[in-house]
Amino acid sequence: MSKAREFLEFWMQNSVHPAEQRGAAGASQRPEELKARCIEMAGSQGLTLADLEAEVGDLYKHIEAALATANDEAVTHEVRGGRMVPKAGK
Repeated sequence: MSKAREFLEFWMQNSVHPAEQRGAAGASQRPEELKARCIEMAGSQGLTLADLEAEVGDLYKHIEAALATANDEAVTHEVRGGRMVPKAGK
């Protein structure tokens, strides 16, 4: 796995959250804000926007899609025992 891919997977898991978690650090629902944060943190790891986009294509669209997925899952799933499981009745 490339350094850029590894960084992105870690960053996305820790920075992209559903809207319900607005109090959580990094729980922004603004893709442009998240993209700027991602680029800044990637830079501290010696990675460029070009490195990131070589892995996922357009970073903005990648973050936007991840937000949509996180928000969809928040509607149909809940965290139980540290795992996402379907909500009762869904």
